[in-house]
Amino acid sequence: MNAIASLPKPLHLDKEQQNVMFRDLRELRLHSGGFSIVFQPRVLVKTGKADRVEALVRWTDDTKTTRFPGEFLGLVDRWGYLTELDNWVLGAAIEQAARWAQGDGPSVSVNVSSRQIEDATFPARIEKLLSAAGLPPNRLELEVTESCVIRDASSAGRTLNAIREMNIDVAVDDFGTGQLSISNLQWMPVNVIKLGNDMCTRLSTDARYQRLAKAMVAFAKTLDARTVLEGIETAAQFQVAADSCFDEVQGFLFSRGVPSDDVKTDFSRFITGHHAEPGLALAAE
Repeated sequence: MNAIASLPKPLHLDKEQQNVMFRDLRELRLHSGGFSIVFQPRVLVKTGKADRVEALVRWTDDTKTTRFPGEFLGLVDRWGYLTELDNWVLGAAIEQAARWAQGDGPSVSVNVSSRQIEDATFPARIEKLLSAAGLPPNRLELEVTESCVIRDASSAGRTLNAIREMNIDVAVDDFGTGQLSISNLQWMPVNVIKLGNDMCTRLSTDARYQRLAKAMVAFAKTLDARTVLEGIETAAQFQVAADSCFDEVQGFLFSRGVPSDDVKTDFSRFITGHHAEPGLALAAE
């Protein structure tokens, strides 16, 4: 998630590491430097197949340590390079999705920031990237956070409508953690609703949240929207997701974020009917 309103405070990076990252950002248009993208599969509950992956940005410092967004996005924003980084991630993910599209590979989902959504030229930029890569629009999904939309609902609505008219999927990430109400969701051109890690954790132990999840899934169906539960780490959590009728799941149980060459799309061995196999959590570690 790259939305400005939810940017994490940067963890400690010493001056030398900051200088290396600043150099990588300045040279991003020429080469990726230490920045890279990993992909985490989204698994269809009914089949165990992953026909979509989420693109996640990483940065490797000069000690070969991989840094997660929470460690550097705050600094990237402070230096004024966040939009450039977001655009680089989007372009690189589209290029990779185009390579997968030549075979039987997955489509791709990319997080976009509030600045991108508020930019009136953003849909045209996406169209140009898709055309250059030769990627059909229906093989791209854009994820926005609730704070992305609430920050400037009018502008966000226009941009998202233009994106949906291009036949690109639009997902709301971590729904229920921000200020986006159900009434607001009804006018948004959204066809994917993602519930995050907190909901997943509570679902495992709280019957009230299990009933709430079923109600949210039922509501999503009235909008013709698919539902995704993130943060799946155990077979028990997957079972609850299946019982709650989520369409897709995502989490470490199936795969962490991995380089494009290591992406797997068949997790059917994890599923017997709608039930996870015993001992699955240990097998995934």
